[in-house]
Amino acid sequence: MRLTKSVIDRAKPRARQFTLWDDRLGGFGCTVFPSGKRSFVMRYRLPGSRTRYEKTLGHYGVLTVEEAREMGEQMARSVQTEQRHPMAPAEAAASVLTVARLVEQYVAGLRAGTATTKRLKGRDAAPGYLEDTLLHLERFATAYGPLGAEAVTRRDVVALLNAYVAHPSAHRRLHGAIHRMYAWARSHELVTSRPTDDITTTSPAARERVLSLEELARIWRAAEGLEHVYRDAVHLMVVTGQRRAEVAGMTWGETDLVRALWTLPAARVKARRQHVLPLAPLAVATLQARRGAFQREPAAKDLVLPTIARDGKGIAPISGWNWLKRELDRRSGVTEWRLHDFRRSLVSICAEHGADIAVLDSLLNHASSATRGGVIGTYQRALLIEPTRKVMALWDGLLREAIGLPPATQAGPRRVSVA
Repeated sequence: MRLTKSVIDRAKPRARQFTLWDDRLGGFGCTVFPSGKRSFVMRYRLPGSRTRYEKTLGHYGVLTVEEAREMGEQMARSVQTEQRHPMAPAEAAASVLTVARLVEQYVAGLRAGTATTKRLKGRDAAPGYLEDTLLHLERFATAYGPLGAEAVTRRDVVALLNAYVAHPSAHRRLHGAIHRMYAWARSHELVTSRPTDDITTTSPAARERVLSLEELARIWRAAEGLEHVYRDAVHLMVVTGQRRAEVAGMTWGETDLVRALWTLPAARVKARRQHVLPLAPLAVATLQARRGAFQREPAAKDLVLPTIARDGKGIAPISGWNWLKRELDRRSGVTEWRLHDFRRSLVSICAEHGADIAVLDSLLNHASSATRGGVIGTYQRALLIEPTRKVMALWDGLLREAIGLPPATQAGPRRVSVA
């Protein structure tokens, strides 16, 4: 019987393990365990010896039949030519840079600022970029972690990408993360292969979803039924129009509740420049309530929206965005939208009510902007603070009316003398 994928897939586990042997390559087989797990094995004898040895080549699913058979053939040739035991798979693996190890090295380099790519252009990776890159490379490592990084082929990458053909954004970002990692690995002479070349990805259709004030009010009220840290995260995203990673990473040292300002450092924003944002009364009220809930005065480095880290041992920014979005969908009844649409909705609705486009552009702090370049961009950060404050007051009023909250008090931020 020739060992094939269909033969292995059809084999049903028994009470005791058994092996399916290949009649094409002597000693090559696949052992089926009672648990259902299947592993490729190779039996051999050293020349002049009657003792039979057996080594495990790897798990079925991690290795294909063809890959395992090739390993078995190499092992058989090694036994005959070198007349000694071939290197054990574990020993061989230790000398090979696996996909899992390559991902670890690359991510560590990104975090340390030593793994630069064309996309980063010499800048340190922002937290949001790191989070997105790690998400996609974890998917790659889950699929091919034990394989040698050099052994990964274009077919392997395409097979993984095919799971995301219905999701253009994820398809493109997954390909991009793998492509940049291999480019970095080649520059450091860790690999020579180019498994992502000539793979076509498509950019997702431009998003045009603008949530109405009525929809925003429904989402706002839906968030009120969530745990407080998630409730406040949603409210702050709606009222500030800032990115989810920027809101999740907010620290108390960035906030000035007396002057109603939020100063995001350059290292934390996509545009790589400091962003000073006037806070609407709704945002100030949310932050004051959070600060008042602390049993001690929070330190400047403390997160405004802390959650327990995945390892259960520390504090980390909010994660679980997909869960949060599903909960908001279910509770609000609003569909076909993304958290990022809060930003577009804010500027679109405020523009309809007369807000200046340049001020709205400054509020969003886009990395590339027609209104923030050259001499204008140099001075605009200071000159647009007060105009932006007026836009935030407009937005605060519109939200309050839609949600059914009383108007904000007329008292503005406390003026601080600069004399």
